[in-house]
Amino acid sequence: MTVNKATPSIALKASTSTADVNTTVTFTATVTGSALAKPTGTVNFLDGTTKLGPGTLNSSGVATYSTSKLAAGKHSVTADYTGSSDYTAKNSTAVSVTVTAP
Repeated sequence: MTVNKATPSIALKASTSTADVNTTVTFTATVTGSALAKPTGTVNFLDGTTKLGPGTLNSSGVATYSTSKLAAGKHSVTADYTGSSDYTAKNSTAVSVTVTAP
């Protein structure tokens, strides 16, 4: 018998949609699944194609990443769940953050 991996859902939120340069912005990814097992593993946070950094899912399926290094301009950030033994990989919808110079 072959058991296929479940497809999770992933939701991404930013702590703010606008920020000044050098202000910390926190991104929160929530990964949920329909299988009995909770999603585990890593979420990579990306600004376009540039990797910002990783976050590890906690027991509630939540991973966070905070940065104060976003340059001035508009940023399109996604969270990419790498998958696990029970779940396939999944990418979030992008959230926009606009960073302005003081």
